[in-house]
Parts: sequence; structure tokens; C-alpha cells
Amino acid sequence: MASAAATASSKCILYSVNITILIILLLPNTQVSACFKSIISFGDSIADTGNLLHLSPPSNPPPNFASPPYGETYFHLPTGRFSDGRLIIDFIAEELALPFTPPFHSGGNVSGGVNFAVGGATALPDPFFAKTGVQIPMANVSLLNQFNLFKEVFLPTLCHKLPAADCEKYLESSLVLVGEIGGNDYNDAFLQGKSVDVVRLFIPRVVKEIIFTINELIKLGAVTLMVAGNFPIGCSAAYLTYFQSSNEKDYDPETGFTEGALRACCGAGGPYNVNLKVQCGGSGSHTCKDPSSYVSWDGVHLTEAAYRSIATSLLRGSFTVPQLQSVCNSLSSINTGANAIFDN
Repeated sequence: MASAAATASSKCILYSVNITILIILLLPNTQVSACFKSIISFGDSIADTGNLLHLSPPSNPPPNFASPPYGETYFHLPTGRFSDGRLIIDFIAEELALPFTPPFHSGGNVSGGVNFAVGGATALPDPFFAKTGVQIPMANVSLLNQFNLFKEVFLPTLCHKLPAADCEKYLESSLVLVGEIGGNDYNDAFLQGKSVDVVRLFIPRVVKEIIFTINELIKLGAVTLMVAGNFPIGCSAAYLTYFQSSNEKDYDPETGFTEGALRACCGAGGPYNVNLKVQCGGSGSHTCKDPSSYVSWDGVHLTEAAYRSIATSLLRGSFTVPQLQSVCNSLSSINTGANAIFDN
């Protein structure tokens, strides 16, 4: 495993490009007016705006991600987001002049969209992991589970309240975010000792599951979907701690963040500020003074500053195919305060 991780980390810079590459699926002969009226999101902790928090049983102390310093930068309190502040989905919502996308399990107002993403979610369904001997931390939150909640619970409830014509247009006028999803399929397997050869067999199954969900959403009426690739998980501070390499060149960062891309802002010491026994937010952890100078927040998830940078690339850069601005003609003027996303 160490050698495999070293190989992954040596390609860190190359693979990091994939962080911001998304495919936008825009069905032909369809025009999107006034950009989008809502956001619908599926995924894992990269997009979770509070679902896992609402699904978790009450505990004392609360889960680490529900404790300070999570949320400190923007919300000034934990919200269930796995970061110090806003996520990519939050910046997209701000740019589209939409409210932050509420977690489905909060039971909140979903007029501006709904988020089914759950921290720890996998692309593959639970039975797959039972067969392969991999334990997953949370049951019934896979991509298929999220889609079924959307199709069988959310849509019928929404359409019961709306005129038929409005219900039919709901998906058509929504920006549907699918992913990032699939990283935990590999994380759970690697951290339980599965070999690279075994985990490699997961890849076509993960891709197939994502494609199935995309096709089903299109059948329901989705027009514009953003489908994200996986992050370079082998370059995360957690992986670099779990699977250390003795080759210093494997850890040579080339980023614009002054504290580098590898060391976590929040943690409990070690070369990458990741302690296998103490999580960010737990007793004994500490937080850097300036999260905006870091890419990694807690060793697995990124800082608001990093998510802002990714959102900038998605909304203004060339890392979407086709560019989002070509799909949404009024993107540049829809939100007069949007420049704050890119100037701060």
C-alpha cells in the first residue's frame, strides 16, 4: 500500500487538474431561461450542507464535524459542512442568486433547491460492499438511495403542491449537480486494507452507477447536469499520513497557497497535521491562524478558500465542458455581488 500511495502522490500535480473538470450535459434543442431557478445536488461530504448532521443521532460530545472550528470562517458556527466555511455548491448558489441549497433531511424550505448529498456516501449501493467485505460508515445513503429519495419522496411531495405545468418545468429549470461521488468507495476499501488491484475493479462499477443516475434524471426531465470527477485522493494529507513514502519528491507541492497543498489546517500534529487518533474538532486538535492560506482543511476535505478557487474555475474558467457561461447566458450579470466570490 505504501508504494501504491507513493505512486499516487508523485502524480499529485497532474491529477489535481481533475478537481475542476466537469462535464455539463445540456440536452439539445433546449434553452435555459434566466439561468436556473433551483439547484438539485447529489454527492458526499464535498457537497453535504448538513444531511449527515441531521441523520446522526444526538451525542455528547457531538460529531467532530458538528463542533468548532468547523464553519468558523463564514458561518461562525458548525452547520454540518465539512469545511471551515462555504462549499463549491454554496459559491455556485451565490453566483446564481439562489439561497444556499438546504439539506433534504433538514425539512427546510426547498423552493430554491434541495441537497441529497451525505457525508460518507458512496456511489455503489450497500450490497456491493457487503459482498466485497468492506464496511461503510453510513448505510442507506448511497447515490442510488439519494436518487430514490428524490424520485419517490421529494418529487411526489413537490408536485402535489404545484400545478402540473410547474412540476414538469421544475427539473428543466434546475441545475443538477451529480458528484463528486465515488471517492468514499475507494477510501473505505483502501483504509480497510484492500489492494490497489482489488479497488481498481471498483472503477467501472462506480462509473456505471453514476451514468445510470444521470440517465434516470434525464428521463425525469433534467436538462442541465454538472457531473464532477473525483478529487486526487492520493494527494490528501490523510492519505499521505496513512501511506507514507520516504521519497521527498513525492510531496513537492506546486500551488499558489502559501502553506502548500498538503498540510492540513486543522489537525493534531504530524508532518501533515493529521493524527490517526485525533480528528479536527476533537480534543487535542488545533487550527491554523489563516485557513485561507491552506488547501486542506482537515486532511480529507478542503478549506473554503480552496473551494472558492474551484468554484471560480467552474464558473469563470475553462474547466467545464462546455463553459457554464455558454449554458447560462446571464451568468455574468445575474448576481451583482458575485464578484466578491472571485475578488476575496
